[in-house]
Amino acid sequence: MPVQEEYRGSDSHVQIPSGVQGIGVQAFSRCECVERSLVSSTLPADLQAIEHNAFENCLMLEQISLPDTLMFIGDDAFAGCDKLREKPQPFGIAAAGDGFKINLGVLEDYTGTDAHLVIPDGVSNMVFL
Repeated sequence: MPVQEEYRGSDSHVQIPSGVQGIGVQAFSRCECVERSLVSSTLPADLQAIEHNAFENCLMLEQISLPDTLMFIGDDAFAGCDKLREKPQPFGIAAAGDGFKINLGVLEDYTGTDAHLVIPDGVSNMVFL
C-alpha cells in the first residue's frame, strides 16, 4: 500500500497524490509547515488510513476533507489542530482501544485482560504473533 510517510514542505495547501492509500505516523507533524502555513489538505479518493499523530500540531490547519474510502483514523491524528473547523476523531477500529492493535482491518494483537472478548466491527482478518 503506497503511504505518504513524511512531508517537509511549507505550502499552505497540500494535495496528497492519487494512489496514496495511507498517511504515515507523524507524516505532517515534523514538517516546516506545522507552525507556519499548512491551512488545508486535499486527500486522494482512495485513501484508506490516517495513522496516529499524522497531522499533530498543524496549528494553522483549518480544512481537510475525508474520502468515503477511509477505514482508519489513528489516535491523536489531528491533536493540536485547534483551527480545524471539524476535527475528525479516531473511528471504527482505531477507537476500539481496550488493548486492541488493529491496522487496516487486521487485528494484529490484543493485550487486554478481559476473559470475554468482542471483536470490534470492521475487523476482516486476525494475525497474532
